[in-house]
Amino acid sequence: MLDPAGRTRRLSYSAAVGGVSVVSALVFMGWIEAGGVASRTAVQDDAGWIVDRMLERGERYGNDQFRVPYRARLIQVDRRLDETGDVRRESTSEYEMVPVECAHFERRVAIDGRPLREAERIREAEREREFREELRCGPDAGEASGRNENAINVNEELFSRYTVELDGEETRRGRPTYRLRFQPRGSGLPVRRGIDRALNRSSGRLWIDGETFEPVRLEFELNARVRLWWGVLGAIYEARGVVEREQVFDDVWARTRQEIYTDTRIFFSRRRQASVREWRDFSRFSSNECG
Repeated sequence: MLDPAGRTRRLSYSAAVGGVSVVSALVFMGWIEAGGVASRTAVQDDAGWIVDRMLERGERYGNDQFRVPYRARLIQVDRRLDETGDVRRESTSEYEMVPVECAHFERRVAIDGRPLREAERIREAEREREFREELRCGPDAGEASGRNENAINVNEELFSRYTVELDGEETRRGRPTYRLRFQPRGSGLPVRRGIDRALNRSSGRLWIDGETFEPVRLEFELNARVRLWWGVLGAIYEARGVVEREQVFDDVWARTRQEIYTDTRIFFSRRRQASVREWRDFSRFSSNECG
């Protein structure tokens, strides 16, 4: 590994670095969105140095959705579970990840192995129309409509909530990787949006590529129940997940697998769900293909 001056650097991880509050790269039920990193505090420990390198790369390249020139196929399997964990209902959807005005749009093309029916095609066309409209109006339109209210951006306000420790190094897919562990700093963390209650109770581990400083794997888990509207609307009893990213081309990293499990109550209905998403068959597209 290399330090900022370019010298070879071997990390000592016989003991984890003490919990230091730094800006890290957690996502709850998703992955990172580069939203700008404001006024980072310089941290001299290994964990802080690694996270700063990752954030600097994120600032240069921005959100994957708007920078990565590729197509892909997405397979999503959704399962409804009973209280014992047995599957009550399962459905599989297939999507084409296509360029829409040079942003990625996941266009559903099949359900349980069959083509979409007429009503389903109409709903999908409406979803794409709304996607295009939001792109033309810019990010403020999504915030005004409430759609982006719970978006998670990498910034100091969000990640001052966490302490991060260097948990070790390992080799993943033949590449050197840093392994970090994060957890909430404690009680009294700010709550400005609904998603904040979940973020304030989430912990997990984050793997960062040792050469490019791209995040390659995230594991997260909700540590305590989260009430929705003081419990009136419902509650999130359990949530955990894994997100994996790979280098799909020489200069491009992308999500390749995501697993999410949630146990929630909405009003009087209890729902346990598991979802697996896999991205396959990546291919490049050129700027003149942006539809």
